[in-house]
Amino acid sequence: MTMSMNPFPSAFEALRCRHTSGRTYLSPYGNTGYHFVAVGNILSTRVALMCLLAASCGLRFLLEQPSGSFLEDLPRFQWLWGRLKVLF
Repeated sequence: MTMSMNPFPSAFEALRCRHTSGRTYLSPYGNTGYHFVAVGNILSTRVALMCLLAASCGLRFLLEQPSGSFLEDLPRFQWLWGRLKVLF
């Protein structure tokens, strides 16, 4: 068993919080001036496209997100969920 803990997180890791990202229900894309927010938005769009591709091929997929995630509130996913049968 290996366990690794970093007692001094980097400043970049400290920026990864909802307050800094600026994500809210009214502004789901957040503060895109931060690199990690812009990259997260690009990644979420790619995930939505992969889900759409999987569904169009007749495949089932599972997308797991933490309860505090705003992923399901992003416009791309709202569009996707409106077109697919979603099981919770």
